[in-house]
Amino acid sequence: MPVITYQAGNTDALIGNVAGIAKYLEADIHALVHVPDFPPVASALGNMLLDVPSMVRDVKSDCRARAKTLVEAIGQGLAGHRLQLRTTEVMCFPPEFGDVAAEHARYHDLTVVDLNTSESAPGAAESIIFGSGRPALLISDRVRRISFDHVMIAWDGTRAAARAVADAGLFLQRAAKVTVATVTEEKLLPEGEPNARLMDYFSRRGLDAQAVTIGGGRVNPVAQLLQDKAKEIGAGLIVMGGFGHSRMRDFVLGGATNGILKDLQVPALLSH
Repeated sequence: MPVITYQAGNTDALIGNVAGIAKYLEADIHALVHVPDFPPVASALGNMLLDVPSMVRDVKSDCRARAKTLVEAIGQGLAGHRLQLRTTEVMCFPPEFGDVAAEHARYHDLTVVDLNTSESAPGAAESIIFGSGRPALLISDRVRRISFDHVMIAWDGTRAAARAVADAGLFLQRAAKVTVATVTEEKLLPEGEPNARLMDYFSRRGLDAQAVTIGGGRVNPVAQLLQDKAKEIGAGLIVMGGFGHSRMRDFVLGGATNGILKDLQVPALLSH
């Protein structure tokens, strides 16, 4: 779990959300705390006028204090549960934190990313989705109550969607209801009714699911269609593949992936 403390970082809502997710999954938490570093000021005059080194020290001290408060509160949220909470501090330039977090995520089952932090949060989430090889669970304090009892799968029969379904196994096993949603008119879908084939796959594994189709993919943003449908049917989690070019992801993001990162309204598990 990346903990961002610089420039309007994680809010207090993160505390209850992360602790609740850990208890739901019966999982330990590793908090990756970002303490921002900054390049040295080239101008000696600028240093004298502004005392930049002192300003940097103050910022780092404030970030560490804020992180300590957040992490301690998360630990209190885990009280009474035999779950471990450990912390690692990393110091790097703010634009580099996403790549650093992606490297750490490779050694964990799931990374929870709070998108309601700063302007850099979607970029960090993007780095984790495409650079970690692991799933990312995107949350926001816009969602006051997080519940995973009803999971909706955004299914189009692609490799990324299949990877996401596999990575969402713990959520699917615990869900009381699973819905397979397919957006039509957006792109050419595989032949043979891919949603029906996924339903058959679930049935053979004892998982009860229902299928729905969502029209309007040609003229409406897919991310909005998926989130509107999730809210309509009461799904608390969307499972979907993350689409984008790994070398040029800043320029070539899939429409649905980009829409989710820019305007998350329902928690989403993305996997690339």
